[in-house]
Amino acid sequence: MVYSVSLFLMLAVLLALAAFWLEAADRRAQTVETESDMEVLNGRLAELRWASLQQLGINATLGRNSTSLWLNVSDDGFPLANASGERARMGEFGAWLESNWSAMTHAALDYNASEPQENGLLLQTTSGITYAQDNSEPGVDKALLGLASYNNTNLSALTLSLSCVSPQEAARVDYSDTVPPGRGTVRTVHFSTSGSYNNSTDVSVSFAPADDQNFSARYFDASVNWMQTLHADWRGLTSRFVVWDEFNSTYPGVSKNWTRCSWKMGAALNDSGGEEELWMPINATIAYGTANYSGWLVLARG
Repeated sequence: MVYSVSLFLMLAVLLALAAFWLEAADRRAQTVETESDMEVLNGRLAELRWASLQQLGINATLGRNSTSLWLNVSDDGFPLANASGERARMGEFGAWLESNWSAMTHAALDYNASEPQENGLLLQTTSGITYAQDNSEPGVDKALLGLASYNNTNLSALTLSLSCVSPQEAARVDYSDTVPPGRGTVRTVHFSTSGSYNNSTDVSVSFAPADDQNFSARYFDASVNWMQTLHADWRGLTSRFVVWDEFNSTYPGVSKNWTRCSWKMGAALNDSGGEEELWMPINATIAYGTANYSGWLVLARG
């Protein structure tokens, strides 16, 4: 009997020790696996950045090496938002985020996208590089890469790849540019169209390093009536690269909504060595638990 009682007591102690160990292990697992409020907040900020880029139809990367700083921007492109509304469609989107998204993620949010809404400014860097859209004219859409803080001698490369779906009645596309022969090759435009024409629908031109340069692709119908034109203009003296779309308002049924274009635009600049930050000029104040953040939606640091 003494042996049996001792055995039961030993088993009870072992079971108690096992239960204690499992409880302690479970507490350790919970401690390791549970994210801190700051980690959750960082995840929410990443969601906001992604959702805002998707709403604006853009993406951007910033990088550098020992000699150069570069910025690449891709844009879903034309047509832009209706000229009678906001420069960027962010009003309803911001209201949805503050209400529905905030409720789903348990993160308090104040989302201020007044800069994109009022003036079309979508991207900005510490050194003053800007990327903006302009839909203020009913018949013309524009996108602008501004390099005001750099003069043209700071540019080591500026490239544009512009891809467009032609207007429905288009039968041909003609190209024109003002690039002098034998000049530098650091400013390059590549244009393509999904239309089917007798002549080549892919063309590349190289812009001169410093002067103002222009490139255009003009759509015509079978009767050689002009319908629409896509432009790419480099303004060397003010370091601005403008992509724009205009249509013939007298042509029956054609509007700026007929042409679908997307592009990738890149600039490589001689690096000054200073810290560089790329952000969307959208001010977000967000709180989750004990963690909070207030400031621009930062995309990259270099």
